[in-house]
Amino acid sequence: MKNVNFKNFLEFRVRRPEEKAMLNQFLKQQKVSQLNLSQLISYLELSQYLNCSDEENCLLEIKKNLLSFNQKQLLKLCLLGFEDAEEHLSEFNREIYIESSHSLSDSDVFEILNHDFSKEGQVLFCILPKNREKPGYFLLKNSEGLWVKEGDELWSLPVLAKSSRKLSFFQKNGDTPKGLFRLNSIMPEANKQKLFGKYHRVKVDFYLNNERDILSLDENLKRKKALWSQSYIASLFERSLLRIHGTGIINQEKNSVSWPFIKTSGCLTTRECESYPDDQKILLSMLSGGNKEYSSISGTLIVLESELSRSEANQSVLHG
Repeated sequence: MKNVNFKNFLEFRVRRPEEKAMLNQFLKQQKVSQLNLSQLISYLELSQYLNCSDEENCLLEIKKNLLSFNQKQLLKLCLLGFEDAEEHLSEFNREIYIESSHSLSDSDVFEILNHDFSKEGQVLFCILPKNREKPGYFLLKNSEGLWVKEGDELWSLPVLAKSSRKLSFFQKNGDTPKGLFRLNSIMPEANKQKLFGKYHRVKVDFYLNNERDILSLDENLKRKKALWSQSYIASLFERSLLRIHGTGIINQEKNSVSWPFIKTSGCLTTRECESYPDDQKILLSMLSGGNKEYSSISGTLIVLESELSRSEANQSVLHG
């Protein structure tokens, strides 16, 4: 088992007693008065992760040094619930912090679904319920901006986007952020099949990596900060290795609202079980236009949170 430090503690699943004991021991060894600003934030994050009561002295130290934190650190403090930091945020950071917790209205969701993204190539929409324990679904527009259908209905495929670590969108291994992403080919091998299933994983990159990228957005999308703020913040805090994949693990909790899906370390996951063994293969085929050369896959991924059901999306998109 690896040694814990301030950089890697979120990699621990804290499912085994010895892992939790190791993290607690690491926390108790720290003297908050001797920690630098970055370590103070990590101390707060770790104490919250362990759900322990060792954070009071840390909060006092943070408050004492509040004017010394930079904008990125202040934003992280806000996201961790330290509200005193908000008044020191820049106007832009305050806006994206607030909007990151907001949901789009139904009318905004309909508008995004009907937006012309044709210059971006194909667009894979991922519509997720606010309760991430429950599966959502994919919809797909082709590179000509037309909805992909099965018969008279929209093509769709179920998907889950829940972290097994119970971490937030801005944290490593946390829930998949809402927002804008790029589909960037596939992993070169369909390996590690116990974790990721027997089919290739689709690589997902961040669409917005800096404020210049935001300025390049269509004006209508730029105004909808609740659409892209989470993905922008997650990129800012250097989340990476986002994928769409299946799994070789069987969910034994048949009464779980997530069943038969498996929670991940922050990726989007398709079903891979006895009843639905090939969902990832279906997705790969759809994204490649039926071409078995999956490495040609590219396009845009838009992750939305909405209680819009598949039947409601079908009615709205196809019948207005």
